[in-house]
Amino acid sequence: MEDEAPALRRLERLVSEQPSLGDAMILTADSVEGAMATLGEAPVDLLLLDLDLSGRDGFTVLRRAGHGGMRTIVVSAGGHRALEAFEHGVLDFVAKPVSEARLSRAIARLWAPDVAPVADTLAVRAQGRVELIPLRDVRRIASADDYVLLHLADGRRVLHDEHLGTLARSLPSHFVRVHRGWIANLQHVVRLRQVDRGTVLLECVDGVKIPVSRRRSAEVSEAVRRVGRLP
Repeated sequence: MEDEAPALRRLERLVSEQPSLGDAMILTADSVEGAMATLGEAPVDLLLLDLDLSGRDGFTVLRRAGHGGMRTIVVSAGGHRALEAFEHGVLDFVAKPVSEARLSRAIARLWAPDVAPVADTLAVRAQGRVELIPLRDVRRIASADDYVLLHLADGRRVLHDEHLGTLARSLPSHFVRVHRGWIANLQHVVRLRQVDRGTVLLECVDGVKIPVSRRRSAEVSEAVRRVGRLP
């Protein structure tokens, strides 16, 4: 559901070119009322939803229609609403302008319905606003009481209103819980080092060393080997 005609036509074309959707029927609407009418015509498996439908809140569609068996991908320039989108249980949040590759990854999640929604960005509540941080820029995550501290590639440290354990379950597989107080992004790890019989450390690209707990050492070693950081 999209209210700008050129954007609607482009999105319709991108969806029609998705091989995983086969010859699925594509229905469009440019307003909340039009969307509700379209959703009432037949069961819908996938809804692509803009959050600005002719000046009205796109989430109105979800509140009125309910979820049922329908999966929703938000397609919006309103990145500040990503956190709110995931609170509505959407499958993914794709920021505009939409790329074919990014849309393909979002649609691929249709066939992994039990996986928690994960985007290429992490919606972080920081200083009263929501910041979208690319996951590729997150080197490691430290526990900070009821919050977490994101260590970013540009040197920044950003506090996020989330528990470490909860966040660990929603991140991609290259983010690994290595210690009760740490999650490491293995894409930013240089090597795994055993300092002595009881101490194992992960060395990051910036030289920072993260402790690995004993009970997690075998799991972490396997994960590091899987991403090619060990021979």
